[in-house]
Amino acid sequence: MLQLRRKLRVLLRHREIDRQFWWFEMNNNDFYWGPSTPGRLLGSFSPESQQLEITVPEDRETFEIVRSKASFHESGQFHIKATSTKTSVVDVDVLRGGTDKAAIRAPTRFMTLISKAIKNYKPYERSLTRGKTSAVVIDMSKSEDVSRLYVEFFLSPAGTFTFPPPLLKFKNHILTSPMTHSMSADLILVMNVYTLSDASELSSWQPEVEIAIYGLDSPSENL
Repeated sequence: MLQLRRKLRVLLRHREIDRQFWWFEMNNNDFYWGPSTPGRLLGSFSPESQQLEITVPEDRETFEIVRSKASFHESGQFHIKATSTKTSVVDVDVLRGGTDKAAIRAPTRFMTLISKAIKNYKPYERSLTRGKTSAVVIDMSKSEDVSRLYVEFFLSPAGTFTFPPPLLKFKNHILTSPMTHSMSADLILVMNVYTLSDASELSSWQPEVEIAIYGLDSPSENL
């Protein structure tokens, strides 16, 4: 069987420096993604209401550094794994309900992200296409060091669609043009990238913390 594999590296470019952000991979019909660098996983949760309160542990520096990876399989299963960088042992393996990929007939959101401040992403100093990986660069040249992004990630078939409203609402955020990359013959990765206002309270709140909200929208033909 011929293996079909497409890999994508997403970076932030700020003041002529490329910074590591997230990676994505379609391996046959299984989709994988995660942050480009290891970090401390401070907790996971499933929101049960329209409001969300997040408290960062005071002892977060004692948390082990892990490599995080999410996966959306052909079977419909949705996994989130965190693996120790010291022992290679899987510390966290969250299995969530999934969606049959064949049911994706319109943009389907699978992750919502509030980035760290740009300055807290590590520089990337190798070839952008190293390891036969494609690359997409988000231009942040007009942003400040403390600026943050709000990004919504979708899988979508080709076509013309109306996107669902943003999962989170912010004042004075700016939407850039959606960024796309083909991950398979049937599915396209779409990134709706918003730059948050530097006047936002998030600009000064825990600038080294990144917030990722995982979960698949319900499939719909009329989003």
